[in-house]
Amino acid sequence: MHIRPPLHTAPQRNTMLASLLCVAVAACSAEPASSSSALVADAGGAGADGLAADGDADAIAANDTTSDTAPPDAGPQQPEIVWAPCTGTYQGVTAECATLILPLDWSNPDTEGLPINVARIKAKKPRRGALWLLQGGPGGDGSGLAPIAAEFAKKVPDLDLYLPDHRGTGLSARLGCETQEAATSIGGAAIVSFEWQGCLKTAVELWGDNLAHFTPSNAARDLHAWIDATRQEGDKVFIYGVSYGTYWAHRYLQIFPKEPDGVVLDSVCPPGVCVGDQYDVVFNQVGKAYLDLCGQDELCASKLGKTPWKLLGDLYSKLEDKKHCPNFTQKVAPLQLRSLFAVLLRQVQMRAVIPALIYRLDRCSPADEIVLSKIINLMQYLGGGLMPNPGVDGLPKFATAKTFSELLNAHILMSEMWSVPAPSYAKVQADFLATYIAPGATQNTLLLFDKWPTFKRDEYANTFAATDVPVLLLNGTLDPQTPDFYAKAMFDGLKAPNKRLVLMPGAAHGTVNQAPMFTGGMCGMELSGQFFSDPTKAVDTACVGLLVPVAFTLPSYIVQQFLGITDLFENDGKTDSLTAPHAPWPDAPWSPTPGLPRWQ
Repeated sequence: MHIRPPLHTAPQRNTMLASLLCVAVAACSAEPASSSSALVADAGGAGADGLAADGDADAIAANDTTSDTAPPDAGPQQPEIVWAPCTGTYQGVTAECATLILPLDWSNPDTEGLPINVARIKAKKPRRGALWLLQGGPGGDGSGLAPIAAEFAKKVPDLDLYLPDHRGTGLSARLGCETQEAATSIGGAAIVSFEWQGCLKTAVELWGDNLAHFTPSNAARDLHAWIDATRQEGDKVFIYGVSYGTYWAHRYLQIFPKEPDGVVLDSVCPPGVCVGDQYDVVFNQVGKAYLDLCGQDELCASKLGKTPWKLLGDLYSKLEDKKHCPNFTQKVAPLQLRSLFAVLLRQVQMRAVIPALIYRLDRCSPADEIVLSKIINLMQYLGGGLMPNPGVDGLPKFATAKTFSELLNAHILMSEMWSVPAPSYAKVQADFLATYIAPGATQNTLLLFDKWPTFKRDEYANTFAATDVPVLLLNGTLDPQTPDFYAKAMFDGLKAPNKRLVLMPGAAHGTVNQAPMFTGGMCGMELSGQFFSDPTKAVDTACVGLLVPVAFTLPSYIVQQFLGITDLFENDGKTDSLTAPHAPWPDAPWSPTPGLPRWQ
């Protein structure tokens, strides 16, 4: 039996005002920036304090501008919000949760209502306002940001922290398929390729035409309603979005350009540029950039030569005939190897395993085969394009709470975050086969593209916000999920006189916890903390100069823990490859949820 979350009728709501403006999409280069230098850019006309002396009044939408999709005025005030301790998935962080019943269809708010859940971590000092943390995906719920919320609580202890579940995720009427996501199904909690048709059928039976209301614009209106319901007189309200959370935050800025006091977009996903059908292509570009740096590094080049990318291509050719390293290729096909590399590339520490894996696969001695078998176990644990194996000896099990929604992920991607005209399945498949490092993330759902009940794109799709609100954009130069040229496209397109872009050489996805510094801590967290303390002041980017350089090795105890060896590259018992600088290994690391390849 499949049970749809209960909907409610005639929800009570706050007055909602909309300011709407669409601006043309700016062109941008598809070339990833060099990882050897940082870029810090300010909006034109900025003064010494980082803010424009004169705003562009014509570019800012007036409060009385409306459209037929704008949220309507009116209605009685929200009842008092009832907070209670959160249960389940907040990873040891003490938080309290509450639910508001908001319109399923914001253009017709007097019909059914949808439960929208939010977690709150209260300010530790006399409160100054609130910081809203928006998770990526699409499909991620607020609980995934609990560890960085704990870090933000230290940086800005005078702000209440709010972690909303995007509609369709977590406790906000999560879109799912009970049968296909059952622990006993072939893919476990993940939906594998041949389960998608049944999953979609279930979703359509449960939701019907109401699937069309699970959109970024409606999620932005949910966010506004929650902010309106919790904002106290004199409050400062800030937004932090990461990955797809930047797309969500930007949509909120499009509809409500005057509401927040400051916005941070971390690992940026701009409209019209950040599209799912190009995911494998951009992943591959960043993979090449990483291995090109390997060819310039003394240690790495001594193992893989000056052209590691060519070596990887030659390795794929050797593996295709199944005669080279047969014990490995019987377990991991070359196509799966692309996905395995992609999972490693996402994480600023674990990407150091990529050159060593290439080196050992190319040599494939008996001792290498023992290490390679351990790497297979590691990849089953991380979900590197292989069937997950929660019973791998010596590795902890991941929690299997159903909070992420792969169904919402596919729904938003295919409805709004896809190229127009849509590429053919053959084109997407050909693009993937031409890659060396890519997750193959779009192919599972793409076969259903013509059958998917997509929602109609509204006037905000593929356009940029116009706002006077200060906006800080952060991105790593080795971010394979949202590469740095995405951030540049957002910076160029965003019509905001008070904007600033900071690129961090070598940082991966999510700079608040994947941009490590020599001095400890993360550069993205440092810059965000400064900004939320006072967004009218220019942030001090000194932390960019303190970033740990891109490394191709790991601490010996990490190598020993995961692979049972003391040297990433060699089998002679020496540790020559562990003497080079390596990225710090945080005591409580956070990165976007490891798992089967998905857009998060």
